[in-house]
Amino acid sequence: MTSLHRKITETCKDRIIALLLFAWLSGSIAATEKDLSVTVVDGLGDPIPQAEIEVFQWKGIQQAIDAVFDSPITPLPATEAISSIRLTSNNGGLVVIPSSVLGKKTDLYVGISKPGYTSVRLSLNAIESKIVVKRMASITELVSLATQNQLHIQQRLRELLAADLQENRQDLYQGAFILEGRLRPALLNLVSDPVVGAEAVAILALIADPHDVRLLVESLADTNDLSMKLTLWPEIAGSLFSPTSSVEWEFLDRCMVTHQQYSRVREAAVLTLELIDTKRSLELLTKHKAITEQASKFKEDGDIPVLLHDVDQVRLAATLGERLKLGEWRGCHPPILNERGDKSLVVLEFLRGSDFFTYIATFHRQDSNWMLQGLRETRQAFIDSRRGR
Repeated sequence: MTSLHRKITETCKDRIIALLLFAWLSGSIAATEKDLSVTVVDGLGDPIPQAEIEVFQWKGIQQAIDAVFDSPITPLPATEAISSIRLTSNNGGLVVIPSSVLGKKTDLYVGISKPGYTSVRLSLNAIESKIVVKRMASITELVSLATQNQLHIQQRLRELLAADLQENRQDLYQGAFILEGRLRPALLNLVSDPVVGAEAVAILALIADPHDVRLLVESLADTNDLSMKLTLWPEIAGSLFSPTSSVEWEFLDRCMVTHQQYSRVREAAVLTLELIDTKRSLELLTKHKAITEQASKFKEDGDIPVLLHDVDQVRLAATLGERLKLGEWRGCHPPILNERGDKSLVVLEFLRGSDFFTYIATFHRQDSNWMLQGLRETRQAFIDSRRGR
């Protein structure tokens, strides 16, 4: 063997060893020398006892996955699930999978199930020390929990927000909006909750009470959490229609200069500032003129103040829809009123080419007028012209 061949061989060996080590560390090759201990928990992190865990070999699944990516129209190869062992979690949610099962076969998967909870099926390589299995719930629980005292409301609302809903998540938000008079104190207390805080913020932003929105700005304006900026800043900016404090104006200013990846944040801030139409808002729009021109979704013709209040909320929503440059204005849904009848939600629909958009506007009644207090995008979907919406 020449020195060149020897050098190439040694280099290949080093790379193979490095790849094997990386695969083992990343979980691509399951370590089977020890038993595998996992804890089954619910959406709040509490242990789930008596959950059934099945370890099975899913033959042909990788070939089926590869076939989907290679040619979506090709019939999928047959797969077969062969059960290896069934186990049950103890009172602490703990289950131990013996190494004798783990080391026998490839393509191993773990299925977790319990009545009343969403079933989970994971590759053995994706298993971590905790497996989250969420309780199945319905927004009808909102009605029953809203009749209890505030302590129980907060506890049960937290459980519901952490559950897996049978309905659309937006339906939960709208249900909470209807009951906002009873749920707002609990929602405000849940803002700082590490599990459901983001959901509480989104609902409070939808309700758009100016006092609550101010508290949200003070709580989240200085966050360095990227996911919060991406998801919650647009919600808050879309409800800042009554900014009075320097903190609120500074927040809108910061939203305007966020990184390119936060386009939803900038768009929400620009739209709010355009609709507020005050000296201070115009100063911010002028200050960030390039961003304003890029993110604006508002038509220039006509007077903005006509969009802010009207005795007829449906007419106000229609005027607003016609002035937003989001494509063809398709109309709006009937208003959704809260229990007291002094707040409402109106869904606006737009169609641009093959893209379907919905925005939801929040109105508050002051004396005889309805005032616009919030506006946010809630859905964007591709429409197949052959099937319709």
